[in-house]
Amino acid sequence: MFGFQNSKHMKCILFLIPIFSVFLSISQDIPYWKDVSVTHINKMDAHTWYIPYQDEKSAIIGNPENSVYYKLLNGSWKFKLSKNPKIRPVDFYKNDYKTDSWDNIPVPANWEMHGYDIPIYVNQPYEFMPYGVQPVPPYLPEDWNPVGQYKTEFTIPSNWKNRQTIIHFGAVKSAFYLWINGEFVGYSEDSKLPAEFDITKYIKSGSNKLAVEVYRWSDGTYLECQDFMRISGIERDVFIYSKPKVQLFDYFFKPDLKNNYNDGSFNVDITLRNINGKPCGNIYVVERPVPPELLNLKVPKPDYYINIKLKDKENLVFEKETGANIYFDTVIYNINTDSFLIKNVKKWSAETPNLYDLIITLKDKNKKTIDIICDKVGFRTCEIKNGQLLINGAAVLFKGVNRHEHDEFTGHVISKESMLKDIKLMKRYNINAVRTCHYPNDPYWYKLCDEYGLYLIDEANIESHGMGYDEESLAKDTTWLKAHMERTTRMVERDKNHPSIVIWSLGNEAGDGINFQKTSAWIKSRDKSRPVHYERAGWEPHTDIYCPMYPGIGHLIDYALRPQTRPLIMCEYAHAMGNSTGNLQDYWDVIEKYDQLQGGFIWDWVDQGYAAQNERGLKYWKYGGDWGDEKVIPSDENFCCNGLVAADRNPHPGLFEVKNVYQYIKFKRVANNADEFEIKNMYDFINLDNFIIKWNITEDTKVIKSGIIEKPDIEPGKSELIDLKISEITFNPDQDYFITFTAEPAVDLPLIPAGYILASEQIQLSLQQKMILKQSDPPKIKLDDAKSSFNIKGMDFSVFINKTYGKITSYKYKGAELLIEGPAPVFWRPITDNDFGWGMQNKCAVWKDVWKDLKVYNYESKVIDGQNIVITFTYQIAEIDAQYIIKYYISGNGQVDIYNHFIPGKKDLPVIPRVGMRMKLPKEMAGLKWYGRGPQENYCDRKTSAFVDVYESTVADQLVTYVSLQETGHKCDVRWLTLSDSLKGLNIIGNPMFEFSALYYTIENLNRESRGSLHLNEVPENDFIELIIDYKHMGVGGDDSWWSTPHTQYNIPAKEFEYTFTLIPSSLKENMFDLYDKLIR
Repeated sequence: MFGFQNSKHMKCILFLIPIFSVFLSISQDIPYWKDVSVTHINKMDAHTWYIPYQDEKSAIIGNPENSVYYKLLNGSWKFKLSKNPKIRPVDFYKNDYKTDSWDNIPVPANWEMHGYDIPIYVNQPYEFMPYGVQPVPPYLPEDWNPVGQYKTEFTIPSNWKNRQTIIHFGAVKSAFYLWINGEFVGYSEDSKLPAEFDITKYIKSGSNKLAVEVYRWSDGTYLECQDFMRISGIERDVFIYSKPKVQLFDYFFKPDLKNNYNDGSFNVDITLRNINGKPCGNIYVVERPVPPELLNLKVPKPDYYINIKLKDKENLVFEKETGANIYFDTVIYNINTDSFLIKNVKKWSAETPNLYDLIITLKDKNKKTIDIICDKVGFRTCEIKNGQLLINGAAVLFKGVNRHEHDEFTGHVISKESMLKDIKLMKRYNINAVRTCHYPNDPYWYKLCDEYGLYLIDEANIESHGMGYDEESLAKDTTWLKAHMERTTRMVERDKNHPSIVIWSLGNEAGDGINFQKTSAWIKSRDKSRPVHYERAGWEPHTDIYCPMYPGIGHLIDYALRPQTRPLIMCEYAHAMGNSTGNLQDYWDVIEKYDQLQGGFIWDWVDQGYAAQNERGLKYWKYGGDWGDEKVIPSDENFCCNGLVAADRNPHPGLFEVKNVYQYIKFKRVANNADEFEIKNMYDFINLDNFIIKWNITEDTKVIKSGIIEKPDIEPGKSELIDLKISEITFNPDQDYFITFTAEPAVDLPLIPAGYILASEQIQLSLQQKMILKQSDPPKIKLDDAKSSFNIKGMDFSVFINKTYGKITSYKYKGAELLIEGPAPVFWRPITDNDFGWGMQNKCAVWKDVWKDLKVYNYESKVIDGQNIVITFTYQIAEIDAQYIIKYYISGNGQVDIYNHFIPGKKDLPVIPRVGMRMKLPKEMAGLKWYGRGPQENYCDRKTSAFVDVYESTVADQLVTYVSLQETGHKCDVRWLTLSDSLKGLNIIGNPMFEFSALYYTIENLNRESRGSLHLNEVPENDFIELIIDYKHMGVGGDDSWWSTPHTQYNIPAKEFEYTFTLIPSSLKENMFDLYDKLIR
């Protein structure tokens, strides 16, 4: 094991001239792993992913473990890692080489996840170069390029005799050599697609020795410069399987929909192979018509038969048997069924993922089964018409996310359980589409997407971001055309039969040029049923979709207002880094307005952090810069943590906003009609007659009217008006009235149980009244105007206010301390990842410590009728030439009304991150109860999903565990709040509303000097609560994390403002609505 912790291991990367060496005993001037012209040696042609089975029943069930022709080689293998190719044991592959001293490693696994070498995270650069230095291909480091060597043994089942044996490596990063029983078999690049080798001639009965040599970096790495953790090893399953020597090699199922998309037909291209090395039949084809040149020849009886079946569960929908004669190595037969229509075919879509079993059987002349392939197929069309992308004739909206393959413990090795969990979450949060950023995923992922319904953009494993987009771009260099083409063609050949794939992507951020023009042309010639997507192509003809990254809303509107022949689908938008996903609703208000805007794919699904524990046992996540010497190892810190879910798949608050914005059932009040509401079905293919819609009307959270709409008959894309007789309700102008709708399936949907709420909306029915603080008739109160403080005492309470700073230093009720310190004005928030992007730490720096410059230059006190005291502090803020006034209205019952008035003098001040007051409370007052938006964290630009209600929680639960600490825990539109323990409490009343956060961490604790510099585990809890009552708080933004500010309407301009809120001791028995009425309304 080694970690390369000091700079001497990276000295070589300062040199850009490669030193080439002789590799092994294979005679060559340049080793394959450095040779751009060599992408593989002896690797088999790509084909649809399948497992051969012994009979139709087993094939339909589809469990590989039940196949007698399949053997999994995963497990514990012998392993050795050398820090560079020069010092690796070159003869390790020989049968007599001893590996007793080697370690064991699981396969599949990324070796960095097991303590060998280190993970590296960078976004755009090549990880083997100093930061900011662009390499000259095919340069690769000589001193540090780890080589992993693996050895294991396997046996061949006896029933595989006289058959072909194939070994399958699902994915190996970045390049590898293979030996069987000491003989060289082959070489492969492309770390995200299978590499298969025919090992029939290398194996023997009994034990067979397998040796694999994996290079961390190869010339293929130049096309794998993706924005994710850079790690290495055998990442997917390794297995062997057996095929007959005359075999079904591949197939291409080509469905179509006819008669207004109601009926189905299909063609199948079937590839047969004869690997016997000699003819096994005649060249004739039994199918009529016979080619003209063969008309005078006698057509013999077929040597083989191809049987095609299509089944809908147990029901046989179609069957046809074709005779075939095989002579050449490869023969492709087209089975055309255009004349056969499947009436009212069950179509596949993300909403209705209907699948059929396609069974292809090869039989000998006696009709005995030789080979069989079974797969799930779907009838689905995808086309672009009139500038829109249509699925089965409908212009779907892509409510998508980008998803990297990531596991917090295993890196890029993804379990089936993890894949299913992702899809379950996506379906339950109304996500209907995934871009496989930025490479083909594990084959099992596509099967799940077929089965449960997700639209996919399948993306080729091509990104050369580190080379830039100018003339150095590999897209323009035809030396790299072969590699570009192979990665594209192999992806298409493996995945072509999945109905979930509706778009092919040429790659990501790899510049543009002749190489992508060629790969696009190849796809369009091979598969005319799907459009091609490539962001860097822009408006060029080799992309069928205009697919920008991170466009502003204005750009979307400009596009939509002009006649277009292509839809706009954002391949990346709404950068969800840290506390983000603001203004998502604003994007979708525009998307749903214009026909040629068809959604997009949020960046991204999951935080790419790796789980760790500190010495106190606290779990946190590591990210870029946490391994190796930060002066040597390049890093983009936590820029890999942009997920809607954490690395452990726990949802971030932004995911709740996504669910609400993406929901398919919309509710709104009809304008100028008090009684009618519109229910709109935004599904493309399903009626709402399998849903139950519930509604209720609340008066200060008390339900006063409710109803259920059982299975409303609303067709896709249609709306229905319902009359709820709202006008019959007498509204009290002093109370809040809301109507809340929910929609849940009446029957189970794929991965969504009946009764699960898929859509919800809350609409305010009564206008918020401007409220005036009421003065009660309190008990007597006393003021002691001491030298350094104002000391106020009344019935059961006392308040001490420091004259120097104008802050409360003690607030007691019945002898118990409610407030340790404060309140004091505050204008700063802990910097979010998005804030770093637009430079808030510099542009708004004047607000960070302005509270420290508050100088009391005048104070005065007044006692009114012996029951109320008014204490006024006037401050000067020299740095911004501003005046700040705080007035404390203290009543004999312990009520403290706090009035704030800010008067800026200096012009051209930057926007203010927040306007509020901060205070410290005893740590034990950890119980929270509030009437406002919740339950999750919410902000002014991310509160669509946070409904107004009464919520209960704890201070400990307010911290959202973003991987790098930042602003968190905020709540909007709050009427009242109580913090309490079992003995005491403090109520905060708004006039009319406020915002708040309550944490065991201060602003200073959570504030970072640079992005990614503060991990979750680095700040211990304080022994007090910091409560911040905000008048306003800036939005979190979400367009991107590198230059965009929160939208204008969510910013706080530096202008005059005034606001008031109330503190009052809690008896823990009062009805807060009654208290609210008494004090405010």
